Parts: sequence; C-alpha cells; structure tokens
Amino acid sequence: MERLARADDRSGMLVHFMRKGVGLPAFAVFMMRLMPFWKTMKRVAPTLTYDTALTGPFQYGKPLAPGRWSHLTQPAMVVGGTKSEPWMRNAQKAIAAALPNARHGELDGENHMVKPTAIAPLIKTFFA
Repeated sequence: MERLARADDRSGMLVHFMRKGVGLPAFAVFMMRLMPFWKTMKRVAPTLTYDTALTGPFQYGKPLAPGRWSHLTQPAMVVGGTKSEPWMRNAQKAIAAALPNARHGELDGENHMVKPTAIAPLIKTFFA
C-alpha cells in the first residue's frame, strides 16, 4: 500500500485494498472500476495507508487481546448493516465488546456503506 501511495497510484491502492483487504474477486473489482463512484473513491484513496496500518494487525482471525482498550472510557457506538459480510459483522461485535463503554447496533437491510438517512436516528439517539 505504501509503495502504491508513494507512486500516487490511487486506482492501484483501491484495487489492492478491495482485493487483499476486503477479499473481493478480481471481476468485482474490475466492474467497480467502471462505475462512477470509482472516481470519487480515488480522491480518498490516500487514506487507505492509514486504514491498513491501523487495521492490518487485526486481520488474522485472532480474537482481540482482552483489556487492550479497557482504559478507553469515551462512549462509542459501533454500527453496521445486516447485509454486511459476516467477517465485518463479527469484527463490529468484537470491537464493541472490547470497548468498555460501547454499544453495538445493526441496521436491517444495510451493508457497511450505511445510508445517512438510515444511521441518522441512531446517531441522534446516541448523542441525546
């Protein structure tokens, strides 16, 4: 990822993330590149270096270390959609369980790209 970032190969960064990080098949990524949103995603591709550095160590299917984040007291809300891949849903539940002051929620019919209108009521309740 860092090599692709240094070369400013934003499409390459997205392809690498989608194939290796998310696990999408090559054909799905090829089709994504033809969609209008690809251009939008390329604008934020440089943030993938931070995403992969932060999440990489936790992508080996091992449980989160007990107590690793027990000192974090800030309330947190971890939300995903019921249409997300099982590994994403499991990760969301594990993160919420590892944080001492977290709530977990799922939105029916949503994937991990939750619509703003779907998540807005949860955010409003969380901050109320």
